[in-house]
Amino acid sequence: MEYFHIMEYFHKLAQNTGRPAREHVITQEEINMIDFYNIDRDSDLKTQVYQRIRMDAGVSFVELKQAFPDEFGDKYKDTAMCHPKHKTILFWVCISSDMITALNNLIADGLIKMTSTSHMVYLMDGSYLSFPIATREYDYKREHWMPVVFNSVKRCPPTPARRPPHDL
Repeated sequence: MEYFHIMEYFHKLAQNTGRPAREHVITQEEINMIDFYNIDRDSDLKTQVYQRIRMDAGVSFVELKQAFPDEFGDKYKDTAMCHPKHKTILFWVCISSDMITALNNLIADGLIKMTSTSHMVYLMDGSYLSFPIATREYDYKREHWMPVVFNSVKRCPPTPARRPPHDL
C-alpha cells in the first residue's frame, strides 16, 4: 500500500500554521485524518475494512456504511449478517455478501473482534434496526437485533533480545 510521506504532511502543516514542524504537537484528530487518507481505495475490500476499523475503537455498522456506501443499501435487501449459531439474531441487514465475507475473514484471521454493545451507540451514530433487541444469545422465535461494534485486535510486536547494559 502506498502511504504519503508523513514528513510531507508536517511540512505542509508547518507552512499553514507558520510554526516550524518540530514545534507542532500533533493531535489525535490529525492522526486519524492521516490514517483516513491512507486507506488504499484500490486494495481489496477486506484490507479497506481493516484499515477503517483500525482507525477508531468501537466501529459500528453505521460507520462502516458511511465509509463504504456501495456495500450497503436497498439493493442488498435480501442479505443480512446473522449470528452463526442463532439465525434469528441479526447483526445488520441490507449489507453486501462481499462485506459479510470481508468481516468474517477479518474475524477468523484474528485481526478484529466483534463485541455486543448498547443500542445507544447506534442511536448516536444516527441509524438502528427496528427489531426487538437481543439481550442474550438465544434461538428467538422471531428476528432480534444484536447491536455490535468492531475493534482492532492489537498485536504486540516481537520483543527484541535485550542486551546487557555496558559499562561506561
